Amino acid sequence: MYASQQAGNPAFNQYQQPQTQATPISPQWSGQSQPGYQQPINQGPANYANPYDQKVPFPPQPAAPPNLQLQQQPPQQQFQQQQFQAQAHPQFSPQNTGFHQHQQFQHAPQQQAPPFGMGVPPIQQYHPQGNPAFMQNAAPQAGQTFQVQNFAGPAPGAQYGRHKIIVALDFGTTYSGLAFADTTPGEPQISIIQNWPNCGTRALSQVPTEIAYPTTGGQFSWGYDIQPTLSILKWFKLFLEYPDEEIAGLCDLPPGKTIEDVVADFLSAVYQHAIAQLHVQRGKAVMDITQVDFVLTIPAVWNEQACARTKRAAERAGFATNHTLNMCTEPEAAALYTLRSSETSANVGDKIIVCDAGGGTVDLISYNIRRIHPRLEVDEAVVGSGDTCGSTYIDQSFEDFFKTRMGAHYDSLRVAQRQRVMRNFEEVKCGFRDREDQDTYSVIVPGRDNIPEARVVDGEFEITRAEMRSLFDPVIDKVIELIAEQVRQIAHVDKTASNRQILLVGGFGQSPYLYNRVVAWAKPQGINVLQPKDGDVAVVKGGVIRGIDLSAPQQVGSIGDPTRAMWIRKCRKHYGTLMIAHFIPGQHLEEDAFFDPLTGLKMARNQISWFVYKGAEISDDKKISQQFHRTFRKTTPWVDTIVVCEDDFPPMRMTPRVKVLCKLTADLTNQSKRIFDVEYGFMKKIFTCAYRVDMTLRAGYMTFELVYKGISYGAVSVELQ
Repeated sequence: MYASQQAGNPAFNQYQQPQTQATPISPQWSGQSQPGYQQPINQGPANYANPYDQKVPFPPQPAAPPNLQLQQQPPQQQFQQQQFQAQAHPQFSPQNTGFHQHQQFQHAPQQQAPPFGMGVPPIQQYHPQGNPAFMQNAAPQAGQTFQVQNFAGPAPGAQYGRHKIIVALDFGTTYSGLAFADTTPGEPQISIIQNWPNCGTRALSQVPTEIAYPTTGGQFSWGYDIQPTLSILKWFKLFLEYPDEEIAGLCDLPPGKTIEDVVADFLSAVYQHAIAQLHVQRGKAVMDITQVDFVLTIPAVWNEQACARTKRAAERAGFATNHTLNMCTEPEAAALYTLRSSETSANVGDKIIVCDAGGGTVDLISYNIRRIHPRLEVDEAVVGSGDTCGSTYIDQSFEDFFKTRMGAHYDSLRVAQRQRVMRNFEEVKCGFRDREDQDTYSVIVPGRDNIPEARVVDGEFEITRAEMRSLFDPVIDKVIELIAEQVRQIAHVDKTASNRQILLVGGFGQSPYLYNRVVAWAKPQGINVLQPKDGDVAVVKGGVIRGIDLSAPQQVGSIGDPTRAMWIRKCRKHYGTLMIAHFIPGQHLEEDAFFDPLTGLKMARNQISWFVYKGAEISDDKKISQQFHRTFRKTTPWVDTIVVCEDDFPPMRMTPRVKVLCKLTADLTNQSKRIFDVEYGFMKKIFTCAYRVDMTLRAGYMTFELVYKGISYGAVSVELQ
């Protein structure tokens, strides 16, 4: 299997020992054949190439003319619908090196190619480079970036027969929220769902992300509807990033339940409540003719496993049943809403650092304002960052502090009393601003009057101002450290004196004490700090706006809605594929060497072609193309291995620092061999196939699409960050 010099190719070595498959971490589905697939529009030179051309950018290629010869073929000779399947792969370890690499490899530079030897005749290329047919059907160079038509919207020319309602869910660690709006023209009128089960007449914009399972079995309860006698399971969102074997020691899950089951149960209750409230507010007659779609916001720092689990749980809960489910990162949603509001005065060229501080995670993304009118255009100034340093850790510190002070009295408190103490502390925490005229703060302990040794007076647990700071400061110090790192990175890449602003959004972002600490740090550096008045619902409102943008139909021949916000992200990891390359002495290791039984050439396995580099600009409307070229005698399923690396400088072969993300399988075994081209090696006929795989990185997942001779033959969605 060969590939052009610009193509980085994953490889499947059918001669290695097979490896046991692990349990998939991402859902599998098959895409539909799209005979009407349109060629992407080339937007400019690529930033990535394979390791052998030293990542030299290449010039834009002209758009390929239609393949008249292919269009005139009888239908039975054209491809039938194919399926792409995604399968998770165990992570790489020094003891586990038997990766499957397809019989696919890459041409080394001609002057560096080793002698054929062994009396092996040279392989004839199936198309000479100057052949117009080859130029017409060949895939673009590896890593080439395209602006694509109609990717986020419907098919070309499609029109919606009815309007939609877009519902966004901000699934938080401590609290979750719902908002919705219609897709009618004009500025969206976003409504917050404030009526929650058992919350009485209070209008509350969020519901506690809590669930309780009766010990005797039966229906679970959630949010405000949990009985005081039940043991509450909370903060379970944080455990989505952990492997199952570690969760058991960190969280008391109900018998027979996994963390994904718990999340699915909670989300199913939220989904049913959302649909019920829409029927109450809009009426059954309207809802019967209205399509409802959802947007789920996720932390930007989540790993692939957490994103996959969350999406699967949401699908199980009903968010994808007769609905379209999109995902959006929390800081992107918050920035989308805040930058469109009248409170934020941002100009072209400004740098906006969005600090989305929630209950569990704190995400930071720095944006450069490219354009404000007629549509908002922003790009990430530097790679975003984040950490698990939300307000939940303040709660945890208080709980430990309270338990230590109470001593033996803590054990005598009922579960309901302990939970009530934590709820009372929540009110004190949200109002803490470190005022000099307030020396003590009180948390009510129900059922207790005076415990002098624990400083409980008249049923109130006293905390000094210094003790309150000791609960807050370790967490806030981490937040400020994250902000400082973003500022340093911006200063490194941008030497101009551009205006810089910090937006504090999210529930924890509304803390007066956090605001004062950040202002004290930022003011000497000339950085403005803003705390929008509705920053606690900025994420869920931004999710609605994002969903409306994604639902807007696009016109044929256009590259997008002129009013739709355009977001350019920075890739947070390197993405590549395993490949087999011609062995080059001094560059490849002998332990990777083998002789190809089809050609007799000395090859190197376990090599990597990186086609998306960390820090590269990506967006929902761009595809990154990777060219493949296979040789085979018998058609078997083709397996492509996708690997990732978070190092700044990734290695060019498999090491423990490189992790296998997933495997993609394309099955063309039902196709006639006449559709493939032919080469001759070892005096035997060898079939060849040159095709490309288009990858799109989106929020929470990525998509792959197989394109052969200008026609799409299936797609697969793989969960990732």
